[in-house]
Amino acid sequence: MRIAIIENREGIQNILKLRYQVLVSEYGYLPKNNSKIITDKYDLHSSTIHIGAFNKNAEIIGSIRVVMNSKIGIPSEDYFDFITIPLPPEYGRPNLNKDVLADLSRLVITKKFCANKLIKSYKLTLSYKLITISNFFAKKSGATVCCAVVNPKLSKLFSLLGYRPIGSESICDKNKLPLIPFIGEINELVCRPIMDKI
Repeated sequence: MRIAIIENREGIQNILKLRYQVLVSEYGYLPKNNSKIITDKYDLHSSTIHIGAFNKNAEIIGSIRVVMNSKIGIPSEDYFDFITIPLPPEYGRPNLNKDVLADLSRLVITKKFCANKLIKSYKLTLSYKLITISNFFAKKSGATVCCAVVNPKLSKLFSLLGYRPIGSESICDKNKLPLIPFIGEINELVCRPIMDKI
């Protein structure tokens, strides 16, 4: 398996197709569309880093993106107000208004390569690898805090990697899926470097 930063248009297009395959065709989380891709305004913005995972045949099997906060905001703002929500006292500040935010989103992995009962350690899962690499690039890009709106099925993994929930589970108005908002202080997160680029 190979994991790399995706910078070329063809590679990014393959990520958008993979999202459709996973989120629409495999799991039915989102409705069908004629373009057969899942995309938004953040995908081609300069603040976005795309990370892809490939099998031995060089076929893309998983991806995630890191979006640094910019004038267009971050994807998670569509679901949760990370910047102004009051923080618990242990954070030492009232909110994240003065922090540099990085948003982790669009984590998708084909059903065939999702974790199964044969995997003994969460560190061997593709989700673990993609998230920790994302943490690394968020830190490298100057983030002080990472945020993510997380499927409850992944909440344990995010917690193991240093993230903490700052809200309770709720149902998204847009797609009716459950979600939990998480944040992680960048210096407390598990990071894994990678140098490959495509």
